Amino acid sequence: MKRKVFSVVFTIIIAMFLLTPVANAELTVSQWLHGIYVQGVRGSAGAWGTGAFNYVAGATMTSLLPTEGWLQAGLNGVNGESFGSGTGYKFIFQFYNDANNVIALGIIKDPGAAPWGGLTLMVEGLGNGQPVGGYWPQNHDGFDTDHYYTIFISWNATSITFRIDEHPALTYPINLSAGPSFSVMGCARMPGDAVDGVLELYDWSFLQTGGTNPSYTMWTADNAAGAITAIGTATHPFDN
Repeated sequence: MKRKVFSVVFTIIIAMFLLTPVANAELTVSQWLHGIYVQGVRGSAGAWGTGAFNYVAGATMTSLLPTEGWLQAGLNGVNGESFGSGTGYKFIFQFYNDANNVIALGIIKDPGAAPWGGLTLMVEGLGNGQPVGGYWPQNHDGFDTDHYYTIFISWNATSITFRIDEHPALTYPINLSAGPSFSVMGCARMPGDAVDGVLELYDWSFLQTGGTNPSYTMWTADNAAGAITAIGTATHPFDN
């Protein structure tokens, strides 16, 4: 069931809502796996990115990443089911160097990005102040809402490369020379839309060279008293 989705359309509006999150609770992490459930129903008024409130929940690494490295990750719906419901949602991995160099990579369901109603691959952000990324529509098989996606991301001071499942990698210019902050996020598009996914981080380059496991801070930025929440540490199926 490994699939991929590719084409090209993009809007700079992501620059307004890829923000450094506010911490409010600590996440316990386990070796080789840092899994973040993001579950709940959006409470903020209006569509994502258009109101006074953000629309996301997730976890942010408490230390900056090295200037060069790689990670392996997984993305799936809770209990192997859909990633969410309603008009739209997204699950993303974000690298933030500064306001002109920020990029989010993951999947999205949105009428604009995926007008057929399904999921599509998304890359949104700015590289050296210029828009980078796009959405890749269904003409390459589309995404399944109940699929487990394997993700590989590598980066250095001047670029980032993203690959999902076994398909060709996508590379974008971006200044990450400061050592970027790193977050994983889940988002819901409209009030009443739900998210229900797990973002798993199961291997890092710096762990392979004797580095220590990173820690994360949980945060919620929906204004409905945490209607969307990031929950605990996931259990990888191969841990048991």
